[in-house]
Parts: sequence; structure tokens; C-alpha cells
Amino acid sequence: MQYYIILSLIIVLLNWLVRQKYHISKWVFFLSFAAVMVFFAIRYGFGLDYWSYYDLFTNEIHSRTHGPEEPLFYSFMWLFPKYYIFVIAHTAFLFICLYYISYKNIASEYYYLLFFLLLFNPDMILNMTSAMRSSMAACVIWVFTYLFLIKKTNILLYEIGVLVATGFHTSAAFLAVLPIALYLIKLVQGRTLFIVLMILNVLSMFWPTSLYDWFIGYSGLEIYNSYTIYISSFMGFLFKMLLAPVAFHICTAPTGYDMNPRVRQLSIFFLALVFANFDFHGRFTVYLNIFFIAAVCALFANANKTMRIVISSTMVLYLLYNFYTLITVLASDIYRLHEGNPLIYETIFDVATKP
Repeated sequence: MQYYIILSLIIVLLNWLVRQKYHISKWVFFLSFAAVMVFFAIRYGFGLDYWSYYDLFTNEIHSRTHGPEEPLFYSFMWLFPKYYIFVIAHTAFLFICLYYISYKNIASEYYYLLFFLLLFNPDMILNMTSAMRSSMAACVIWVFTYLFLIKKTNILLYEIGVLVATGFHTSAAFLAVLPIALYLIKLVQGRTLFIVLMILNVLSMFWPTSLYDWFIGYSGLEIYNSYTIYISSFMGFLFKMLLAPVAFHICTAPTGYDMNPRVRQLSIFFLALVFANFDFHGRFTVYLNIFFIAAVCALFANANKTMRIVISSTMVLYLLYNFYTLITVLASDIYRLHEGNPLIYETIFDVATKP
């Protein structure tokens, strides 16, 4: 993990240093994505799901017999003769899509902020390289959302994209309601939106356990654990309040702000999921997080000095506490000896036989 932290700090610093130099910043931006992509592409046993996917890869006949629920993912995975080649291809696909969406939606002056919000949020890069099915589904959602909800509006083609993404991970089906949600957000005034978000945060302390139990029974996802219990508490309520300043400014951003209206709506829906505790460890919010990051970067472009200090300090506290919590959990007795623990980084060149 120390290699990841060092690499992340170098990337954030380099992009900050060249933020005012447009042509240089574009190349640093490209090389930064390339460096992170290579870091994860050559990983060996890095990520708690690494060996689980290896088992799926090596049991092709068994998996085919039982009929995988996400046929597009398995079809893609079994295109490759070796597991490590699949990991490289998956990582390349992920970062090419992420690079494309970031390049199209974020100004070069704020690439350093983009990388900070990407690399130090456990629900983004670390989670996405481990949870390979949902990250491929997220790539499809990002591209179709940008092309058919942001750049232009074509609901039919967007819904086709959702259907394709569901072929990689069934959780993407949830995003079929996104056009309706964005339309409703558009109808509500800014301060009212912020009040709704705060009400969701209060109510999240009282969501009954039966709601999560129903979701697990319906979806088969075992997401109701100690962290979900913690975040559905008063301490969880206080922790999420760190997002309140950025939520307020995104909700109340005047029309004169250089912020795409669709990106603003997407980020508000993202915040609604977070405040309501329906992010499920980033399982749902990963589909929208990059657009929230784009909104934060646009907010910085228009904010005064005081607003920037407030937003940046609260976001730093929120992300670093999240990151610290991840490190603490991974170092605990439960996960310390778990195969694929990302606290230990090895590459395919460190082992005698590649998987």
C-alpha cells in the first residue's frame, strides 16, 4: 500500500505544479493515468477479489454449466488464455474509459483535484480494480451517460447502455431510473434540494434492518455488515455531514457557474445515495462518482477563496478518514492474512509462475 500512496502523492503534486500550463498539463494528465494503469495492470494478488475472479476464470466449464448472470463479463474474461492477461486487459479498459470521461468533463487546471478525489477515495480506484464486474459495468454507464445524458439527450440509447452494463453486473439495472431522477431534481429549487439531502441523512440513522435484509434477499448481495451498521448511526450521520458544504454549494450553484446542468444533477443524485446510505460500499455510487468529482472541480473553478477553503478542508477530512478506515480494516486480524490484501503489493514479475 505504501507504493500506491507514494505514487498517488506524486501524481497529485505533479498535476498541481503544472496546473497553469495547459499543454504540459495535458501530457502530465495522460502520463498520470498511464502510470496508475500500469501499476494495477501488472498487479499480482492485489485486491480482496483477485483470487475469487481467478477461481471463476479457471472454472469456465463449471461456470458455463450454471449459467452466469452477467454473460458479457464472462464472455470478455474468457477471451484471454491466461488470467493475468485478462487482468491487464480489464485494467486497460477501465482506465481508458476513466481517462476519456475525465478529459471530457474536467478542466485541466483541476486535474490535481481529480486525482486526489480518485486515488484517495477507497470506493473508486482501489474498489474498482478489485470488483471487476461492477467496474466494467461502470465504464459502460459512464460512456453512455456522457454521450446520451450530458452531451445530448437520447433516453432510448442511454437505456440500451444500461442493458449492456447489466450484462457485466446486475447492479447496473438500478441506473435505469436515472433519467426520471434527473428530471425530478431539475424541477426542485436548490435550497430545497439541500434540505432534502439533509433529511435523508437524518432518516438514514433510522432505516430498519429489515430494509437491508430485504435487499440482500432480493439481490443476493451481502452488503449489510458492520460498516453499514456504523454508517446508519449518529456517528455515521456526523461523518457524512462533512459533505454538507460541498452539497450545499452544488445544490445552490447559480446559473452563471460554469457547471454543466446534467453534471450538477448527477452529482446531487450521487449525494442522495450517500446521505441515504444506499451507496452500499460504493456498489451504486461508483456509477456516478466521476460526475460528482467533475461537479466539485467545476465548483472550485467558480468558488471564492473562503468557499474553496471550506470545501477542500471538509472533503479532505472525509476522504482521508475513509482511507484511514480502510487501512485499519485491512490491517485487522480479520483481513491481515486474507489472500489479496492490498496492503501488500506484488507484481506478476515477482512470481515464478504467472496465474
